Amino acid sequence: MSSDSREEARVFIDKLRENNGGIAKADREFLAQTKPHILTTFDNIRRKLGASTRALADNLYAKDTRFVYELIQNAEDNKYSIANSSSELPWLTFRLYQDRIVIDSNEDGFSKANIMAICSIGESTKSSAQGYIGEKGIGFKSVFKVAHKVHVQSGPYSFAFEHQRDGNDNGLGMVTPMNEDYLDVPDGVRTRITLHLLASCDTAALRKEFLGLPDTLLLFLKKLKRLSIHITSGGFSETERTYSLSSSENRVSLHTSHKAPFSGLVSSTKDYWISRRHVTNMPSDRDRKNINEAEVILAFPLDGNDHPVIETQHAFAFLPMRKVGYKFLIQSDFITQASREDVFDTPWNNRLLEEVAETFLQSIDGFLLHPTLRHHWIRYIPTDSVPDDLWNRIQIKLHKAISSRSLFFSRDNGRLWRANELRILIPSNKDEDGEPLFPDLAYPGPTAYISDTYDRGIDIPILKSVGLSLLSMQDLLDRLAQDLNRLSPRMHSMSPSNQWHSRVADLLISFMQHSNHTEFLKKLPIVPLNNGKWVRPRNASIFFPTSGGIDIPDGLPNLNLVDTGALRSQSRRTLFSKLGVIECEPSRIFPLIEERHRSGGTTPAQSVSYIRFIYWHHTKLPSKNLAISLAPSFVLNKQWFNPFYSRNGWTYCPRSEDLHAMSRYIGFLMPDQLKDQIRFTYPAYYDELQKCERRNDKAGVDWFREYFQIKHTPQLCRRDNMQQISSEVEYIAKHQSQSLLGVLQANWHQYCSEWDAYFKSTELPILHSDKLQRLDTTYLPLPKLKSIVSRLGLEEGFGFLKELEDIAEHTASKWAFLDRFGVVMEENVSFWLELLKKAQTNPETKIEVVFEIYANLQKYVDPESRKIKNVFEGNLVLIPPVDSESHGSWNSLDSCVWDGPEWFTFKHRLGAITQYQDLYSLFRNTLRVSNAGCDDFLAYLQDIKDSETNITSSVEAKIRHLYEQLNEETKAAWILSPKEKIKSMFDENKLIYNPGSQSWCGPSSCIWAEDTIQLPGKFSLATTYKKQKSFFLSILDVTKPNLEMHILALMQKAVVPDKRSIMQEMLNICAFDVTPQAVEKLSDCKCLPVKLPSGEIQWLHRSGTFAIVDRRDYGQIFTGRIKVLDFSLEEVHSLRPLLFTLGLGGQYLSKAVREETTVEGGSIDEHLTEDLRRKSYAICRYAAHLGSKKVKNNALAVHRTLQNMDVYVSDGISKSVSVRQNGRSVTIPQESAYFHLDQQDDKLKLYIPQSKKHQQVCLSRQLPITLLKHFGVTSALSGQALGSIMTALNLFVVDEILEEDGIIEIEGIERPEDDRELEASDSETTRIPASTSQMRASPFRSTDPETSNIPVITSQAGSPGQSARVLTPSTPPPRTGISPDLFLSPGISTPGTSTFDGLPSSPERPHLYRELLDAVIRQAEGLSNLPMKGRTIEAPMAANWGFDTLSAVSSHIPGEKEFKIGAAGELFVYELLKGLTLPGFTLANWQSTISYRVAVHERYRDLERWLGSETADIVYEDQNSFLTELLIERGYLENAIWGGHSPRYYIEVKTTIGSLETPFYCSQLQYDRMERMQLNGAANEVYLIVRVFSLGDSGMGLKVYMDPATLRRDRGLIFKTDKYSVTPGYGR
Repeated sequence: MSSDSREEARVFIDKLRENNGGIAKADREFLAQTKPHILTTFDNIRRKLGASTRALADNLYAKDTRFVYELIQNAEDNKYSIANSSSELPWLTFRLYQDRIVIDSNEDGFSKANIMAICSIGESTKSSAQGYIGEKGIGFKSVFKVAHKVHVQSGPYSFAFEHQRDGNDNGLGMVTPMNEDYLDVPDGVRTRITLHLLASCDTAALRKEFLGLPDTLLLFLKKLKRLSIHITSGGFSETERTYSLSSSENRVSLHTSHKAPFSGLVSSTKDYWISRRHVTNMPSDRDRKNINEAEVILAFPLDGNDHPVIETQHAFAFLPMRKVGYKFLIQSDFITQASREDVFDTPWNNRLLEEVAETFLQSIDGFLLHPTLRHHWIRYIPTDSVPDDLWNRIQIKLHKAISSRSLFFSRDNGRLWRANELRILIPSNKDEDGEPLFPDLAYPGPTAYISDTYDRGIDIPILKSVGLSLLSMQDLLDRLAQDLNRLSPRMHSMSPSNQWHSRVADLLISFMQHSNHTEFLKKLPIVPLNNGKWVRPRNASIFFPTSGGIDIPDGLPNLNLVDTGALRSQSRRTLFSKLGVIECEPSRIFPLIEERHRSGGTTPAQSVSYIRFIYWHHTKLPSKNLAISLAPSFVLNKQWFNPFYSRNGWTYCPRSEDLHAMSRYIGFLMPDQLKDQIRFTYPAYYDELQKCERRNDKAGVDWFREYFQIKHTPQLCRRDNMQQISSEVEYIAKHQSQSLLGVLQANWHQYCSEWDAYFKSTELPILHSDKLQRLDTTYLPLPKLKSIVSRLGLEEGFGFLKELEDIAEHTASKWAFLDRFGVVMEENVSFWLELLKKAQTNPETKIEVVFEIYANLQKYVDPESRKIKNVFEGNLVLIPPVDSESHGSWNSLDSCVWDGPEWFTFKHRLGAITQYQDLYSLFRNTLRVSNAGCDDFLAYLQDIKDSETNITSSVEAKIRHLYEQLNEETKAAWILSPKEKIKSMFDENKLIYNPGSQSWCGPSSCIWAEDTIQLPGKFSLATTYKKQKSFFLSILDVTKPNLEMHILALMQKAVVPDKRSIMQEMLNICAFDVTPQAVEKLSDCKCLPVKLPSGEIQWLHRSGTFAIVDRRDYGQIFTGRIKVLDFSLEEVHSLRPLLFTLGLGGQYLSKAVREETTVEGGSIDEHLTEDLRRKSYAICRYAAHLGSKKVKNNALAVHRTLQNMDVYVSDGISKSVSVRQNGRSVTIPQESAYFHLDQQDDKLKLYIPQSKKHQQVCLSRQLPITLLKHFGVTSALSGQALGSIMTALNLFVVDEILEEDGIIEIEGIERPEDDRELEASDSETTRIPASTSQMRASPFRSTDPETSNIPVITSQAGSPGQSARVLTPSTPPPRTGISPDLFLSPGISTPGTSTFDGLPSSPERPHLYRELLDAVIRQAEGLSNLPMKGRTIEAPMAANWGFDTLSAVSSHIPGEKEFKIGAAGELFVYELLKGLTLPGFTLANWQSTISYRVAVHERYRDLERWLGSETADIVYEDQNSFLTELLIERGYLENAIWGGHSPRYYIEVKTTIGSLETPFYCSQLQYDRMERMQLNGAANEVYLIVRVFSLGDSGMGLKVYMDPATLRRDRGLIFKTDKYSVTPGYGR
């Protein structure tokens, strides 16, 4: 609503009037009076200007009342924000009076723009957007069809338009507003328009038009919710009609209330189903500028029962246009003609018409879910012709789409179908109840019965228009076929007497007039059989239930007999005959009887009838036996059986008079043992066959027994295997054995020799006993044998067969067959052995009887010795009593010996008993009773330990006797010594007696020492068992004191310490290979004498605070000032292994002391300055190699510093030495020092002493050490290697040293030219300081005690052209806690610093090393080939020669242990290769510099040291491709590449006493050589590594790494720490 005041509104209207050429009424009157000609001219102009407006308004609409729609349209397009904010429904009211029409609304009110729009032609304020109805801009002018004046009062505005339709008005009055007085309006009315009707207006017609407005007017308006019409005019009573809307989801209700003078208020409601569709991408149209979307709405009218209201409905363009022939309302933003009653044929409208059809189709989904519309929505389908071509397009599209979609319900109201898939049932297709003869087709059948819910008069005709049709003959047959495929077909479930069958039969007979239908019917199961089944007659043999007038037996398979009941209907009999049913011949029945038996389920009665039928027609039977089953007796058997199937066992008659009939042994209950083993036939067979007359001269029972092989008496053998005992005989043997012998005798002709063992073990009754006894242990009760047994008083339970107790001598031959079962039939060894066993079990047996039996047994010693031995495994040796009052005792042979020492009372000595002296042959020769031996003595010793709780002196004496006797046993053994057995028994059972503690212990708990040496947990044997020394040391391997014992002893001595004894014990410990684990017990042992500054001695453990003097000068400086270990320098050196293992390496003064140097004066030495500057590249490379961060971060800057350094000589170099102890520092100044370094900015100054002697010390040691520390190298000893560089004569020597040590190169740092390089000569060698011509210890090798990588470089005196030799250990370092400086500290003799020619001293345990080498050789000889590629090979023999490998290779010379390990490994590989018989392979191929160490072995005593240049441990030039072919065979080389080649092999051996996974060392030279020899095809040189592991152990073996350079790249070998530490990888 406008916010202008009324005055402002009047001014605006006046201005608008003037703009449109209008003059006020007063002005017109003035001109008419004063200037009439001007007024005339003005009116003429207005007339011409307004002619077009008037003409458009006159022709705008066909009806005068069309203005109502325009006003409703304007009201819909207005705004109702005020009403909405107040929850008011937007409304519009028309009040018709005789002379006017008043239109009220609660819209927001006119704005200036609205007023200007209605004061113009072709202009509108309505947005160019979807949803606005107006489009012409002149619709408002249509009110002048009925009015001459229009008064608008809205907000502050009150103005009017005047136009006389039939007068001389110029037409511009319709657009020229005139201010009017403001009138009062009711509350809530915000806009009122009053139409002053023309005098010529037909108010009656207006009333009729108003009352005829469609009630659907509001249906598609978005804003207006209520429309009211009030009619009060002359001659008519007052009438009021109101329309309003309500909606819920897709339903809209239109409410109409009508109030008439005489009928009162009448209300009604119409419901509509609303479907909406939003349309996008609309075609462009000039009337829809900037609009490309629209909405299509369909309203389907419903009655109160939600059924479709079938009436022709309007089409809407928001407001009703006209009815176009459809039964639903159509609304969209159509582009209408000027009359607004129809639409143009434009792309825009055509698209909307298409979308109308899509919206209809879209609505169907909702209809189908509605309980009533789901069947009746089809009534909205347009069936009548739509005459308008434009609107008919909807009908065409709908029919096409509906016909092709599954939208209709079948009879089961399940899934949806297309109309052309549904069928209409006719009466002939139904039963007497009106139901379909056959159920409908199941999904996904092609057709279905139409639902009965569809109205036959209304819906069915519509459905026919979209494809519905009648049920055809084929449709009916399809349903018959489907019904027959159901689980319970109607045809099969109907009673045979039901009329349904006759109706169907008649129908089918009529169908059979067509041959194709006949064939179809023959494929259907429509013939009932007597077994209840229904079959298909096509290609089937179906028979009537009789054959030649005789009933065919029931239950026969594959014999299709028509059900008798089905033949009661003549229609069905006719149908069956037409389908091919015939009678059956008897010859077809026999195979069917077989088949019936095969399928199972035959009843006994059926079986009897089959047998009777077979017997009656047995002359027609085939020659082959029928495969049928017989019924069991049902008393003895339950299962049917095939009488011809041998695995079913024998078949017996259920009743028989035979004395040995099987039925007599069974009785009335089949034993479990015989179930399924034998069969008894059904007695009814005999009963039925006995009733039959003879047929072809054969009685029925005789034919039955003969034909089915039925027996009377038990059969000895199985029916299916004549070599096996029958189950029935086994049963008799087990449960009725008292008759077994008679059964065997009666059927002996069936006996098989394979049954002997069974019958021998069968138990039978015996005389004088209630027990059963095995047949092979029984005796034939002959009178002679019975008399002997009786005389000895042993007849009770002796074993005479009870079944034959009445046998006489002359009838014995009848039972001769029992001999094969072991039945004793005469006096023999078995007879007397049985008597002995009976005597042993009879407590009343006299001793004389036993020895009489022994004497008789001795007669049979030669042929029957084995049988006698077996029996005597029991307790059958009688030991007579020592007096007449006691009884003798029965003992086993194991508790007896024939002879032994008198003190040996552990077993009975039979030779010493009088009664046995005449039985030597029986007991010594036959029963092999031995004299007391090793096992007896061990058992006696064990018995003493287990049984004696208080061992007396006499028992102790026996124990010593036993030890001595066992020792003698080891000496007396001729072939196999019992040493291992004795040792094992003593280890496991602890058989060493300790008299002191009265306890027993094993050898591992003993030491061979005097009683004065008592170690915890150890028994010192030497004093107690002095005479048995040989036994304990040689047999039991009792050890002498070892490292652990000495450590315990040290701990004991430390309780009351004595320096001398402590020192001695420590030296003893150092004689062993000491490990941190071994000395862990000494952690808290106060065994270290420490001298205090006061001179007092204090005993401390290793965690105490003290220093260790390892340099004499430091000892002199700090003694008396700090706490020091009170051992001399020599003693410290001797104790070095123990001290370092105790972790005291850091307390050595050489480690703990810190030196600070100063210098005064000095002069530059040009020669030394130039020499060291030239060597700056080497110094820089060393520093980088050793991990200097300064060089790593800026190598070029450090190099420049070194190139610019100055070397000064001075006598003013001094130092101060300091050490920290107990938290304080002790500093002592010294007057002289060897070296001082000073750097300011980039200038480096080096100061060395004036003295040449001191200069040599400085250049060799102090200068390189301090210089490297200055550049950040932490290891002080690393500088010793650099000392060789400092003293080298020329850069050639420098380069060789760098190469030998594997020093890395640095990019950008190059070696300078050196004109002074000369070949090495003796004279040059003599110029090298003495300290550098000796051993140079490289810090770049591991210093691990197992695999120390300290190379030894020695000069070859007398060989000027000979290169320096590198002795490189071959095994990698284990991880230990030993300091890396252990073998490099001063004062230790090394191979390079010894006074000899650089050779290491002889091994300290040459005999042990010799034994190790001997074992290595024997293990290598046990191998016959190389391992396959990727695998290892281990020596087959166990390397257990009784000592530790570490002891064999130990040495006090640092590094020597590793050389020994390496040499032993090389020997192992050499011996293996030698055993392969390689052509030309000799000791000359072993070119290792450490090989000579195996010369301690006798076989290699002539082996000389290799003096040549070492390229590999073993170098072999292959001959005739021998080794190459072997490597190809083992998978290392490819035959296609290497076949026929004979390269030179460089074999590097790497050895460890550890496992294969232990890392090994690879020098720079070795690394370079393997890289140079990497294989990329066949080559002349091949490099390979042989890894020897577990040296000296039982699992000693090796693995071959062919082409290690390639393995490194493939991760088969992992190189770490600058290529020196190598471990096996995961690659190939």
